[in-house]
Amino acid sequence: LKDPRLSFVSVLLIIVFLISSVSAGYLISRKYLALYNYEQGLYAVNVSGNINDAETSLIRAIGYDEQDLYYRTLSGIEVARLQMLFNSKDIPQDKLVEQIKATLSQASGTAKRAVDLNKSNYLNWMALGYVGEIVVPIKSITDAYKLASDSYTTALGQNSNNPAIALALARLERDRL
Repeated sequence: LKDPRLSFVSVLLIIVFLISSVSAGYLISRKYLALYNYEQGLYAVNVSGNINDAETSLIRAIGYDEQDLYYRTLSGIEVARLQMLFNSKDIPQDKLVEQIKATLSQASGTAKRAVDLNKSNYLNWMALGYVGEIVVPIKSITDAYKLASDSYTTALGQNSNNPAIALALARLERDRL
């Protein structure tokens, strides 16, 4: 190139292209790592039955890329942990109550975060409702019914043709009694 201005512009364009390529590669690699860890978490819980490994993998996935799907799945894993705690017979009562409170807080926190990330996805509202529904039979947790009912009603408003939402509302009413 004989004109120095043209040389400068072409070098500048090459530098901009390189920087944007590296940035795009970084973002794509983070999304890939998140998806990989998400898949590992699903494998851990569905094939191995290991809730702890699944939780670790999903937390790692969220660290790479915050997606409502990852939070919703993590909430489901915490609900499964809650169900295991409810059926546990070998944990002393005081420690059991403490673990249930911590797990319930984790489950509701991750479901709320999924809703915060995508309020228009009815599945996020269903996950939040299910966290409330699972503890409705425990009468000492007073806000559980309202949380579940409001969440399911919002989900129904977003997807009125889904019979699973009406079924969830019916289960909630049954468990309330």
